[in-house]
Amino acid sequence: MGSVATEKEKTGHGIVKSEARAQHGGAGFATMGSLAMEKEAVGHGIIAPGAKIKEGPADVSSDAMMEGIQARQEVKYDSSRASKAQKWLEAALGETFSEPTLQEALKDGVRLCKALNLVYPGTIPKISDKATVYVQRENVDKYVKACGRLGFNKSLLFDVPDLYDGKNMTKVVENVYELAHFGNRKSGLPKLEDETTSS
Repeated sequence: MGSVATEKEKTGHGIVKSEARAQHGGAGFATMGSLAMEKEAVGHGIIAPGAKIKEGPADVSSDAMMEGIQARQEVKYDSSRASKAQKWLEAALGETFSEPTLQEALKDGVRLCKALNLVYPGTIPKISDKATVYVQRENVDKYVKACGRLGFNKSLLFDVPDLYDGKNMTKVVENVYELAHFGNRKSGLPKLEDETTSS
């Protein structure tokens, strides 16, 4: 190879060196004289000058991922079913919701807990109407846990953020449908609109 003086060597520690072939006393260290030494590239994220970096896919931010999930859920959200679920709740509770959306009408958990108590009396003995985030989320949590104990299908249970933060209202609507289905067995409770044409 003629006068080639340098050659890359890899040490046992994953350190890559470009150094002169001349060695000091055979001990494996580069001489410190006029030999030019390049920066070492180690496996701790330090990259040698001139090294090519393989480009990978761009990172997808968590915000972008959440927006994508939210968009897919909105596509699945059936406003007609949501409207029927709301009508059943209003009829069962004897009130008309004034809030602009079903999510806002239910997010404090009070109406859901009351509706559950109509179908299964005494299931949730203490329902708080305090307008604090902690209390409202606790109401929703009590409701969901009670549904689980009563044997609701696991696929029809939702997480607190699904309702409180509006992350997945589709699951909330399906849960209300299940509650209405059980309510159809109780005398004095209204029938869900869908149920009047089935079974």
